Amino acid sequence: MTFSFSVISTTGQRISISVLGPDNTVGDIKAKLEETEGIPQKMIMLVHSGRKLEDNATLEECNIHAGVTINMVLALRAGR
Repeated sequence: MTFSFSVISTTGQRISISVLGPDNTVGDIKAKLEETEGIPQKMIMLVHSGRKLEDNATLEECNIHAGVTINMVLALRAGR
């Protein structure tokens, strides 16, 4: 069952993501964002309902379903 949801980038851009189902992982979504937005996966942090989403968690475990909006935050490394 394919469904879509939105990711809001740090600039406020709404990015539509389509997945095959709730068994996809947060890591799969980060891979799609890297492909479409050119941002390395290791720099992407996804947040839903005030909680950071772990890469190995499924969309079902994170309560991500059709029509949901997720926020993307860039994880910047601190300088030396």
